[in-house]
Amino acid sequence: MSKFSFILCDPLESFGSLEGFASVLRTLKQIGFRGVEFNITANGLADVESLLQLVETLDLPVVSLLTGANYFSHGLCLSSPNVDIRRTTVERLCQFTSVAARFGAVLVVGQMQGFARDEPIAELAIDRIETALRRVAVAAEESGTTVVLEPVNHLQCGFHNTLDAVMNLTERIGSERLKPMLDSFHMNIEEVSMLEPLQRVGKNLGHFHLCESNGGPLGSGHLNVGSILTTLDSIDYRGFVSVKVYRCDWESSARSTMNHLRTLGLVWHGLFDRCWSANAPCLQSPSLPADLMCGTQKWRLPCTKEKQYPYSAGVLLNSKSGTWTRDPRLMKPVL
Repeated sequence: MSKFSFILCDPLESFGSLEGFASVLRTLKQIGFRGVEFNITANGLADVESLLQLVETLDLPVVSLLTGANYFSHGLCLSSPNVDIRRTTVERLCQFTSVAARFGAVLVVGQMQGFARDEPIAELAIDRIETALRRVAVAAEESGTTVVLEPVNHLQCGFHNTLDAVMNLTERIGSERLKPMLDSFHMNIEEVSMLEPLQRVGKNLGHFHLCESNGGPLGSGHLNVGSILTTLDSIDYRGFVSVKVYRCDWESSARSTMNHLRTLGLVWHGLFDRCWSANAPCLQSPSLPADLMCGTQKWRLPCTKEKQYPYSAGVLLNSKSGTWTRDPRLMKPVL
């Protein structure tokens, strides 16, 4: 079962005080998200220690740090013809790798590559981007974090718009700490299939963004969420699936998204975590048919050959040892 996090597209400083941001995170967790992403800029670096404390207290991990705001708000650009701008950009990204490592997050690089207006000669731009990312990859290796390069569509970024282009670049650099990522919104524009790129990148996929075809809340476009998540499962993707919404405020987007995921039967952890925290009083004996009664809801649990009973909220009973562990596998409703 996928772990869903929510992307706050605005820079950290746009939320005002730390307490204001804490309120946002508490709301996201209450809605049902298990992680968060946000843009990091130099302005937010002073709050790192407080942020680390906050997310640990809330048990809401920072899944990734986004960097696009550094291009639009601070003029930092990997393809810039200005050597000073490129140097500052690389230094900032290297600094961000250390911050990402402290959160246990990946660092996303996409729009900081720039546009054709920054460097009209594509060969020059691509060479500068590759040179810069080699240095950033070394910093990631030293800090122990992973940098993921996002193929951003040609309307929102000037270079490396497809998975092919990104994979070619990461293979040339050859660092285990620089990986491709994918975003369904950009895939819908640049790729000929929504599933084949996932199969092609396979276990090398470093991160994934789930965004509706029209940029709105999930369910408002034609994105086949189920097939994408099934394909992610087939390639054994273990990371978070981070939901992005462009068109609405963060809270209404988060609530609408979670409601849609629940309607599709993709999120149940809230219900069963409550059962688990209450010592699972609603779990029947494993010797009885593998059903779960909780309130008025009844669920059938798929049993494995080892007679394990997965309660998709994360509770797993091994009938041989009698022990309980956490497991994220999906439980199917009895219809």
